[in-house]
Amino acid sequence: MGINGKPEYTIPYILRHTQLLPRQLLVYLNAIFSESISRTKSAITPPRSNLIIDCIRKKEGEVAAQIIDSYRKIWPGSESIIRNIFKKLTNNVMNLKELREASKVIDRKIKDIHLEYTPEEVIHLLTELGVIGRVIRETDKYIQGRFEYSEPHKLSLIEEERICLHPVFCEHFDLGDRIRNIKDDFMPVYPYGIDPNEIDRREEYSWF
Repeated sequence: MGINGKPEYTIPYILRHTQLLPRQLLVYLNAIFSESISRTKSAITPPRSNLIIDCIRKKEGEVAAQIIDSYRKIWPGSESIIRNIFKKLTNNVMNLKELREASKVIDRKIKDIHLEYTPEEVIHLLTELGVIGRVIRETDKYIQGRFEYSEPHKLSLIEEERICLHPVFCEHFDLGDRIRNIKDDFMPVYPYGIDPNEIDRREEYSWF
């Protein structure tokens, strides 16, 4: 299964549209199995690939909205900020300097909703919400990123560093479709931690 005819394993495909929180996974699974049972009249027939893709697309906006809402008091106006930045982007991977330039063009929009975030604060907002992460690996099939929500510390990004956008926000704010329409070599972002076969990084840290 996958988008643009590129095959993906089912579990990583579903998990890459979450921030690894159980409630987010349940949103998708409830939709997938409810729709599958409705179509097949059977509770044991495995959901088909196209059904899973359709349900993820229908529900990822709900997951993105939950994430944004949980930071509403900390970062008021974040949805408007993300939407305006994404309108200026043409890829799901870039360096921090390019993203900073995109954040500058929304200053007027920010003032319209009575906010005064600096471009640096906008980067902080995007990092803390898990909208952007650090590119740590690239294969011929996907780009792997590390996001702050899966780290035991703040994710510090440097100017020339390559960063990636989280899939759930790309799709919710319509950037995913725009990228796929203009790029034949589009590759999905895999947030670190979605592959069940990866090493558990929690052993690298001391937890108190």
